[in-house]
Amino acid sequence: MSSLSSLPEEVQVDIFLRLPDNSILACRCVCKPLCNLLYKPSFIKNHLNLSIQSNRRFMLAIDDNKEMYSINYDSRSASSSRVVGNRAVHVGYPFWDKNIKTLVAVGSCNGLICLGISSGRKNIDEKSCICVWNPSTGEYQNIEIPVNDFNYSSELSYSVRYGFGYDSNIDDYKLVRILDNEIEVYTLGSKSWKTIQCTERYIAIPGHNRRLNVKRRLSGVLHNGSVHWLGGTSTEVIVFFDINNETFMDIPFPEEALPPLPGDRIHKDVGVFGDCLCVAVVVVGFMTEVWVMQDYGVRESWVKQFTINGPSVEIICLPLMPRCYQYSFSKPTWSLENGEILIDEHRGLVSYDQSNGITRRDLFDSMATSRYIASYVKSLAYMKSGTYMEKRTTNGDQKKRKHV
Repeated sequence: MSSLSSLPEEVQVDIFLRLPDNSILACRCVCKPLCNLLYKPSFIKNHLNLSIQSNRRFMLAIDDNKEMYSINYDSRSASSSRVVGNRAVHVGYPFWDKNIKTLVAVGSCNGLICLGISSGRKNIDEKSCICVWNPSTGEYQNIEIPVNDFNYSSELSYSVRYGFGYDSNIDDYKLVRILDNEIEVYTLGSKSWKTIQCTERYIAIPGHNRRLNVKRRLSGVLHNGSVHWLGGTSTEVIVFFDINNETFMDIPFPEEALPPLPGDRIHKDVGVFGDCLCVAVVVVGFMTEVWVMQDYGVRESWVKQFTINGPSVEIICLPLMPRCYQYSFSKPTWSLENGEILIDEHRGLVSYDQSNGITRRDLFDSMATSRYIASYVKSLAYMKSGTYMEKRTTNGDQKKRKHV
């Protein structure tokens, strides 16, 4: 340690930035000087920037038993053309040992995952909260919310929207909750809510969208410093909330997107494809068009990226999954180096091969079923919450993560 401390600080930082995340976390517990260095905001930002630049992303998926897994996109893209055999690493998450009824991804930003959690028995001891969690460090912060936000039998759950993002003006993270024309913003650093009144009802619910799963309507898509949702009243648009300026605006849909035909069931979904905002226009059971906005905010820059025809997919049958399904696609979640596209579909993950037009259900080792939760980069983002999740030990007991 003495030889390391004799080096200039910038050299020490360069050395530690090359270490794996677990090694950095362990070094924080060695001594106070190292702890101070590795908790510096500048070090945390440099580490995050390296993670983003290297494009090393991970995906969180959950099975039907509410067990969560992390999948490395790098290993996923290096896999064979058949999708079985990708390694899914089991991860614990806050409240994994509780009676969880609902688990929703509200958003992710800079390595922080924002989870909506409902637990307890209905109408007895049911509780709901938003949990902002760093999977790399285990730190989390809970935010109380109304129980009915995740109660799918409640009319309220059809109207409320959530979003999560980073405010670079104050170097802090914000949770956004929208109900009709009232916007509530929670700032993690101050642990406080504030209300913003809007003159327009931005988040309206077109009738056909009520068929969609509440989980998919509830969460916003973070892109370009703003959170995006489907919205509009007379016509559908993409509405977005600027995290820095706390203002609302909207983006029109592509003019040439598939119009509804008599008898068709059509829904739209907002996502991010590559570095661009995208919208998936789905004619349920027939086809899906994915449109990409090449110049953010410019309606004329919408281009059709690809079309998936037909409702059927190739199924890789397992003993626990003997049945075959037909899928109605939702939205792309990631474009892989091998040309495949991962698509978040209502019953789980599917992969679409652009070269041959083949679509398959996406399965991973250790998982009989997989449902997309969120993508993230590993980071040391620090919320100063003082709460860290308990981790499992080999004998099944629990122990708290040590931190300085």
